[in-house]
Amino acid sequence: MVNCNTHGDTSWLPVFVISATLLLSGCVGADRRDTERSIPIKTESVQPSFKESPQRPASDLSKKNQKQNGNEPEIQGVGWWKQFKDPQLDRFIETALENNLTIQESWTNIQQAEEFLAQSRSAFRPTVDGRANVQKRWITPQDESIRNRGDDSTVGGAFNWELDLWGRLRSIRDARIQQKNAAIHDWQAARLDLSTSVATTYFAIQEQRLQLELNRSQQDSNRTLLDLTRLRFAQGQSSIVDVLQQKDQLAATKVNAPGIEATLKELQYAMDVLLAQEMGYTEAALESLTTLPEPPPHPETGAPTDLLLQRPDLLSLEAEARSVNARVAEAIADRYPRINFGASLTGVGDPTLNSMIANIFASVTGPIVDGGLRRSEVRRRKAQFEGILYRYSQAFLVAVRDVETALINLRQRQETLHQLELRLQNAQRLLNESQNRYSQGLTDYLPTLTAVVNEQNLRRQWLTRKREALSFYIGLCSSLGGPIPDLAEKEPNHKEQTEPSTNHRP
Repeated sequence: MVNCNTHGDTSWLPVFVISATLLLSGCVGADRRDTERSIPIKTESVQPSFKESPQRPASDLSKKNQKQNGNEPEIQGVGWWKQFKDPQLDRFIETALENNLTIQESWTNIQQAEEFLAQSRSAFRPTVDGRANVQKRWITPQDESIRNRGDDSTVGGAFNWELDLWGRLRSIRDARIQQKNAAIHDWQAARLDLSTSVATTYFAIQEQRLQLELNRSQQDSNRTLLDLTRLRFAQGQSSIVDVLQQKDQLAATKVNAPGIEATLKELQYAMDVLLAQEMGYTEAALESLTTLPEPPPHPETGAPTDLLLQRPDLLSLEAEARSVNARVAEAIADRYPRINFGASLTGVGDPTLNSMIANIFASVTGPIVDGGLRRSEVRRRKAQFEGILYRYSQAFLVAVRDVETALINLRQRQETLHQLELRLQNAQRLLNESQNRYSQGLTDYLPTLTAVVNEQNLRRQWLTRKREALSFYIGLCSSLGGPIPDLAEKEPNHKEQTEPSTNHRP
């Protein structure tokens, strides 16, 4: 530390500081350039796939190269659920995105990240501290007749500023920017998961409502057939066995109703929780019952590497990797001296402030012997960075698998639905013919009972398989990353720009 009121010649100090700075800058520059690298991922082994829909334009892939400086990616487009063209589903998802408590908690993570970023930026500015002191002294010597009393007062301020010569503060700021970006992507991932959960639950509720309506319709049909069987038994055209069999079929249909109602209630309560509403809100908000919609056309899947731009979980991992990479640069810069400039002005007196003391100083503080602590920290953060890269690559492979699996499941479920519809048409014709022949006394009851059981089972299966096809479509949209647009009133201020890498070097 050099004070302006220090005696002696200090003109050599600026020359020493500048010389040491230039000498060390070459060393730190080489280490820092080792950390200024893009986020690699092994995609060579991932062959082009996703053949079920048209490929995205190749120009979209070039956007990946525009993000290497850590810019927050733009989130555009309408919500994926708009493809269903269901206003009731739209209202449920929008209500959930606005009110869900998990989303609110995720939003607070962004707010915390913003404050951490503000704190890192404050390190670039000088600090000014003020202080004041009033002191009273009583000196009592052995001679009680002599007493001495003194009053001292000091009032002053101090200025301090760190010169970020090696980019340590900039690296901390860049890491905080990427942490904020990761928090935003986590928020988007939570919103995507919530929207898919709401849609899946919504169609499950619709299925159970249709199952309950179908059950009541089948009970009516079975009662009508039971009346016909009793009539034929009264006329001596059938046996009591036919009557008992039809009564058992009616009872078997009735026994399914409580389970369907319980499942429907459970799903409605689950939806209430997703919407963050009181219990019973969903049941009251549901409109008139309609049939389940057909799955919309497949969304564009593009190339597997497009997932790196689309899925918020992969974007979050990328931002996390960039944050750790900046932490590596911080650890490297921490091995080199810190340069501080400061000044202070203090008024002193007893108690009147009759003297002023001014100081101006420059200090260089750096490690000499630390037992390898800082070098070890650099190696630890580099290992942490490599670990995140492995996790990033693994998450990418899992994302590709999710899309491929969703495409296969959706295609096969649609084929199953087609075959089931053909079977249902044949079963309906068989049931009509069996009932006609039975009512005319041309056949016994067994073929009719078999046709009734088969047709009713197929109708229940068809509802379940169609809902599963919708769930697979929802899973495909989720595995592709949505899209899930921002809410205008909730859009965070995330247009952060990381400094170009060349600015890190002196």
